[in-house]
Amino acid sequence: MIRILTNEFFPRTGGIATYSLELAKALAAHGQKIVVSCPDFPGPVPRMPFAWDRFKSRGSQDPDDLWRLQRVVKRHCRESPGAVLLLTEPAPVRSLLLFQRFFDLSRTPLWITFHGSELSQFTRNNFWRKRLLKLFPSVDRLIVNSAFTRTLLLEAFPDLKERVHIIPPAVSEEWKKAFAIPEKRSGDEIRILTVARIHPRKGQVEVVKALSSIQLKNHNLHYQVVGDARRSLWQKHLEAATSACPYPVELSGALQGEDLQRAFSNADIFVMASQPDPASIESFGIVYLEAAAAGLPVIAADVGGVREAVRDGENAILVPPGDAKALQEALILLIQDPEMRQRMGAAGKALVADCSWKANVRGLLE
Repeated sequence: MIRILTNEFFPRTGGIATYSLELAKALAAHGQKIVVSCPDFPGPVPRMPFAWDRFKSRGSQDPDDLWRLQRVVKRHCRESPGAVLLLTEPAPVRSLLLFQRFFDLSRTPLWITFHGSELSQFTRNNFWRKRLLKLFPSVDRLIVNSAFTRTLLLEAFPDLKERVHIIPPAVSEEWKKAFAIPEKRSGDEIRILTVARIHPRKGQVEVVKALSSIQLKNHNLHYQVVGDARRSLWQKHLEAATSACPYPVELSGALQGEDLQRAFSNADIFVMASQPDPASIESFGIVYLEAAAAGLPVIAADVGGVREAVRDGENAILVPPGDAKALQEALILLIQDPEMRQRMGAAGKALVADCSWKANVRGLLE
């Protein structure tokens, strides 16, 4: 049995929530008995190929929620000796680091996932670094989402090399099926899409500024931003930038299911101008794969592990982070060249066609 412990899970959206969900489904597809321990967020509990173990929590990293996570760890060690405990995101890792002296992990195979940002935070802080060094002897497998994240981990802890497994994200089979038959759109509007939480690192403001500086005749542009704002200050900053944009900017909030698929279906170009941030790292980006599966050409900033998720010059244009002129030129190029958009979109579909979560996790079980 493998117990996945996470604060980031359905119905929450975002890269880590998607990673945790698809990892659970892929492991179950290999015949593993999976139990997912996660917060009891409001909403229906869908039928899945794993068992649910929901507990009361806001899904935060506040002290009371970290305490709730350690109670799940303690229960797992007591009731399921020999069963794998898989931590798929930073909150349960932080909880374990704080409370590890209360646990007997000697009979519990422990697998930990790192996504990038938490590694940067832990290794730059001596308090967390010491606790990681104390915990690592009890960890059987370390999962990272990209070669970039693996490098971050091994630069800080080179002795862990033999225990590191790269499990890159993939596109779910349901997502691929939703875009198997391209939808024909009418009208001359060119729709540009970003899907990411509202955060300075995600670069929505940079895209708005780039669009504001573009003056093209006979082009009807529309920019849609999909994603929630967990901090209202960032939302207000984005709203202020949109007021100066000559083209309509639609702030849709978080979307799921068919609404999210519709946003991709209606789009012509996907763009995410991620910005460098030592405390918050773009270590891969599942959304780039989702855009590729939807047949969209991608414009992305060349930060972190983004170039592992796209193919520069094939399905994407990579621009230097913070280079407003390069971002503007990439947008103009794709706006003015429908054949290039179609060619790059087709290349993206081909790129992700044979990529699957089930294949990616196989090495973890060997």
